[in-house]
Amino acid sequence: MQNLTKQWGVKMASRKLNILSESLIKKEKILNEKLQNNFDTVAQANGQPLNDKRNGHKTLAKWESQNDSIRRQMESIERTKLAMEQE
Repeated sequence: MQNLTKQWGVKMASRKLNILSESLIKKEKILNEKLQNNFDTVAQANGQPLNDKRNGHKTLAKWESQNDSIRRQMESIERTKLAMEQE
């Protein structure tokens, strides 16, 4: 009976590790897309909206929102890596 439990435990751990690794790949892809979007947005601004009294605050708010999103994605990736280490 213990031998059977060990076999199932290995299969379940392997399956969970596989799911976590797929999740990690997906999350890293999303992070790269968010980073590219942020770089594109900053390059598009080219410093001009910051000098514009009407839209400067909107541009900064957009950048801050993108930075928060990137930060949350990086934290999610770290949690997934930690879960993979525990398996």
